[in-house]
Amino acid sequence: IAEEFFKQLDISDEIRKYTPILAEVGDNPRRIKRLLNSFEVKRILAEKRELDIEESIMAKLAVIEFRWHDYYTDLIGIYSETGTNLAKILKETSESGEAEREKKLKEWGNLRKYLEDKRLMVFLEQEPPLWDVNLDLYVYLARSTTELKESAVNYFNIAYSFGEKGDYEKAIENYDKAIELNPNYEEAWYSKGVDLEKLGRKDEAKLCFQKAKELGYEGS
Repeated sequence: IAEEFFKQLDISDEIRKYTPILAEVGDNPRRIKRLLNSFEVKRILAEKRELDIEESIMAKLAVIEFRWHDYYTDLIGIYSETGTNLAKILKETSESGEAEREKKLKEWGNLRKYLEDKRLMVFLEQEPPLWDVNLDLYVYLARSTTELKESAVNYFNIAYSFGEKGDYEKAIENYDKAIELNPNYEEAWYSKGVDLEKLGRKDEAKLCFQKAKELGYEGS
């Protein structure tokens, strides 16, 4: 249905050649029109600023933005803050052994939801892939043209990514943002405690572990 709808639209040849990718957004006419407007704005902006980008990647990101917005927010937010590519994390997790996969699914907020979304995973597997792409310019375009919603889980993922890189101060800063948005976020309290402990701030860490336990976090 989406492909038939695209054929009836008065769109440029530059956009029409990406129809096989863009059609994956679904069959909602309003969403399709918003997608095309957003894609055209980003395409013109990239051209005017002479950004060296692949428009097929931009088209794929546009579909993700409108069909899987939570994942898009995490992908852009985590990469812009830490340089970690969530698409690569998803791929590595899906290909890892059961024990390692469960470990990652437990530690990364939202990862299980994305991994169990079969349509999202199939779309990510299709060309062009995102896991081996330098996303710097695409994130710049996204930040220039899109208002990304704040969420506790997004800040948790950013914090966890900083922790994986050994930047515990930045990790704690983002756990605090997650807790500010959701004071009952038990995983954020516990993980903040873990990173405080790594910095030798044992009294503060103990308070975080106690809070996590009060909220029902198992293993704290």
